[in-house]
Amino acid sequence: MKTQFRCFCISLSMILLPILVTAQEATIKVEAKKKPTSAYISYDTRIVSKLPNFKADKVIATNIYGSRLDKKTKATGFFRTEFIDGRWWVVDPEGYLNICRAVNNIQQGRGKISITASASKFGSSSQTWMTKTMEYLNEIGFFGAGAWSSNDMIISNPIQQKKPMAYTIILNWMSGYGRGRTVQQSGHMGYPNDCIFVFEKGFAEYCENKAKELAANKNDKNLFGYFTDNELPFKDVNLTGYLALGQQEPKKNENYLAAIQWLKDNNYTETDATNIEVQKRFLGHVGKTYFSIVHKALKKYDPNHMNLGPRVDKEDARANDYFMKAIGPYVDILAINYYREWTPNSTFMTTWGTNLNKPFMVTEFYTKGEDSGLANTSGAGWIVRTQLERGYEYQNYTLALLESKYCVGWHWFKYMDNDPSMPGDPSNIDGNKGLLKIDYEPYTPMTEKMKELNLNVYNLIDYFDK
Repeated sequence: MKTQFRCFCISLSMILLPILVTAQEATIKVEAKKKPTSAYISYDTRIVSKLPNFKADKVIATNIYGSRLDKKTKATGFFRTEFIDGRWWVVDPEGYLNICRAVNNIQQGRGKISITASASKFGSSSQTWMTKTMEYLNEIGFFGAGAWSSNDMIISNPIQQKKPMAYTIILNWMSGYGRGRTVQQSGHMGYPNDCIFVFEKGFAEYCENKAKELAANKNDKNLFGYFTDNELPFKDVNLTGYLALGQQEPKKNENYLAAIQWLKDNNYTETDATNIEVQKRFLGHVGKTYFSIVHKALKKYDPNHMNLGPRVDKEDARANDYFMKAIGPYVDILAINYYREWTPNSTFMTTWGTNLNKPFMVTEFYTKGEDSGLANTSGAGWIVRTQLERGYEYQNYTLALLESKYCVGWHWFKYMDNDPSMPGDPSNIDGNKGLLKIDYEPYTPMTEKMKELNLNVYNLIDYFDK
């Protein structure tokens, strides 16, 4: 028996050894840190050129939307999603299968250096800049414009009909409704006690009125979809915050009264508000209320375009099964701003997708380079030493997204670096986040690695799915 066991172990090791070696060969080491004052730590980083047995001798042909031309389903004339052969896809207006690759903040710089450089490179016409920008982004494999981009210039650009840039609109319905009661925080608006005003009758009325404006967009085939807000404070402790709102005017505060009513309806008392299970359930109620209100209003006036949600960034919410299951029926793709992980977590992504029963899309991530000359004190992205390593991390991050059958794309944050001479919110002051410097010069070592992955997206999906 001992001899047989020993032989089995030897045989098993002989089988496993090549697998282990292959896994090691798939990665390189990249040093990174989360803050300028932190120490560098070495991370395993997968890159395209190291993937075992991956060959892209014949890159899958794509159409004007960057969609694969070898796979097609029903065309509706608008972007939508479909679950096909065990994987979620975006379906473009022509019916071809697509993975969204987009860039946030496609805008001209407003600082002195940017203005001077723009005049030198593009002349006096902003549309010349936009044309060159759209062509450049297509060249390196980006076919979409994310939040806070110059949509009017994209829509009116002469090449938009022949080589369109799929664009998104951010509605900011909750922050717009709460104007005067909110404060600017790092990257998003802040609300009293981190509680959005979702239970107020006026919010639903506000959404209904604002949604009427969307009817003007409903025939635009190049509109990808709508973000309803940005990074709302969906947290497990929201219940405590809502109850605290009633301390000054308990009989008038609609949000407080709604929280009290929810406790009664579910046979809880205020004493139960500190119980984590109760808190999680309540966050599901907050999520369902918000998502159902904005979804109903949006689809009433523009049924043709996708609801991408409010760019969820809170880990509490994403890890809360009650929340994710509650919001799933009221979103087409869930936009997730996903920071703080060097490699996206495959278990998390599978759980998000199964709880939602819908696909998700990462709508913010970036890496900053120490060689940019910027201080990099602002923002949530990782810091690496060089622009080439920014490109390596882009590949590592997006390879994990491509492996997930629930992820239908990503938006890089952002087009151009922060300009330290210009005012901004606390998260956008001095970060090397851009594809370009503020003088419109690209970070070529990084963008070449982006291009290598972006143009091989469909070959890579086929590689992983096999």
